[in-house]
Amino acid sequence: MKLGEGICGHIAETGIPEIVADTSTDYRYRVDDVRRLSELCVPILSNNKVIGIIDSEHPEKNFYTAQDLEILITIAAMASTKIDQTRTQELLTIHLNDLEGIIESKTSQLQKTVRELRSSYDKIQKSDLEKETLLKEIHHRVKNNLQIVSSLLSLHAGKSNNETEIEVFRDCQNRIQSMSAIHGQLYEKGNLAEIDAKKYIEEICHELHLSHGASKTITIKYDIEPLSFDIETSVPLGLILNELIANTLKHAFLDQIGAVEVGLKKKGNDVVFSIKDNGIGFDVMKKHDTLGIELIHTLTSQLDGRIDFFSGKSGTKCEIIFPVS
Repeated sequence: MKLGEGICGHIAETGIPEIVADTSTDYRYRVDDVRRLSELCVPILSNNKVIGIIDSEHPEKNFYTAQDLEILITIAAMASTKIDQTRTQELLTIHLNDLEGIIESKTSQLQKTVRELRSSYDKIQKSDLEKETLLKEIHHRVKNNLQIVSSLLSLHAGKSNNETEIEVFRDCQNRIQSMSAIHGQLYEKGNLAEIDAKKYIEEICHELHLSHGASKTITIKYDIEPLSFDIETSVPLGLILNELIANTLKHAFLDQIGAVEVGLKKKGNDVVFSIKDNGIGFDVMKKHDTLGIELIHTLTSQLDGRIDFFSGKSGTKCEIIFPVS
């Protein structure tokens, strides 16, 4: 039947249950197989919308009672609930299947991305290892080449009888040794970007101590905080140290007995590098046009630092302050 056609069609349109006591007097009645004189019709509702009809007919007039109507309304409500549950379950199943499909697709994409990232990471790790190995090899070769240059200077110094020339050769050797110490650390350490300042300073001082034959008469003490610098800072710092210690060992002690203290401390955003001795001192106001002093000032400028000398009867102190990040 179409909506509005017959009693069932009318109930489907209105959504209101109805008892027809005598169908012979109701214009809406349509004969199905045979004429029946009583009819009970109840809509099945879902979300206030008619989704079906429960219809019952009987050959006798006035057959259905109000109780029959209540029973059929209850049955219709139960049917509606069950239908809604079934539809909801069907929708959940559809959504679940869709969701599982999406999850499976996303998981597959994620796994692919993870594989690609792992592959890229492995390549980067391999590349970094190769670069690190190459850098270590470069520093190793530089150190060896510097040692060769130092040996050649030593050979030339051995052939000279001129004390001034020998002194020049030895000063050049010491400067080369200070740079060689940096490349030695960079070769030995895993971190090629940082140089241990304490180890570096002590190594340079030890070599100078030996080369000037002062290890038995002059003591060197250290007050060094655990700091690390990159090669751009370490090279000028090492060369400054070399010039100051060499100058101190050569000129500060007339009787060759004394003490030197090397300090390195972090103060705010600056580093304070100091070398102090208890030697004879010198006139800080007097101009000293030597290569060593000129080199110290040039290297301090490279560090964007400033340098101060303090000298008197109790000895000399040189303090260099430079910024670090």
